Amino acid sequence: MKIHIRKATEADIPALVSLSHQLGYPVSAEECLQNLLLLMENPHEAVLVAATGENVVGWMGIVGTQHLCAGPSCQVSGLVIDEKMRGRGIGKLMLAAAEQWAQENGFNRMKVYCNTRRKEAHAFYSASGFTEQKEQKVFTRAIG
Repeated sequence: MKIHIRKATEADIPALVSLSHQLGYPVSAEECLQNLLLLMENPHEAVLVAATGENVVGWMGIVGTQHLCAGPSCQVSGLVIDEKMRGRGIGKLMLAAAEQWAQENGFNRMKVYCNTRRKEAHAFYSASGFTEQKEQKVFTRAIG
């Protein structure tokens, strides 16, 4: 099975929606399309997909950031592989593509924030060379 990693396109929306649901983030096709179009306009963000031919089996978001107290880095903003395709090395291929994107865009560090409940993901990231830095809580507030 040949896996090809490429940037997401509008034609990928049905697969992106389905995979987002698997990740636990239900999103409508319309909302997903609007979000993808905005992300495609930002040179410091990318949405990559893993595909077998025309069949998208995973997606990954990556965001480049610059903070006042830290150098440039990028963050994995989401990563999901179709539950039927997990354990085949697709996630590692996606991380390698994200690392290449990061280097090409001047980012020298990669971060990922992962829900404490996702134990399998913790093991995956540890096996992929990430080291745990801290645990934190996330607070949100609606504005407007």
